[in-house]
Amino acid sequence: MAKPTLSARSLKWVLEIDYHICRYDVRGPFERFHDVASDSLDGHAFLSELDDLIKRQFLDLIVYGRGEVDRLRTDRSLCGSTWSVNPTPKLIKTFWPERVREREGA
Repeated sequence: MAKPTLSARSLKWVLEIDYHICRYDVRGPFERFHDVASDSLDGHAFLSELDDLIKRQFLDLIVYGRGEVDRLRTDRSLCGSTWSVNPTPKLIKTFWPERVREREGA
């Protein structure tokens, strides 16, 4: 399967996720990959920087509940403030297919 062409801006964030996956040796079923994007990108990426990955369905946008946000200290466009992202199976299958096992122990 040919890898998709990514912009430099998108590639930067995929490499951040890759670093996290390799550092913590994430392997197994898709559920194991659930937090790799938010752990890597919360507090670092802005929505405008992740827009292409979200549009291409590599990341799912997750909006937090409507709780009170400290608007003086929180930039709402920063990942992890009022929203975050989860990797999609498409992202994991495209960039780390050798790390995915359909079930534990397979």
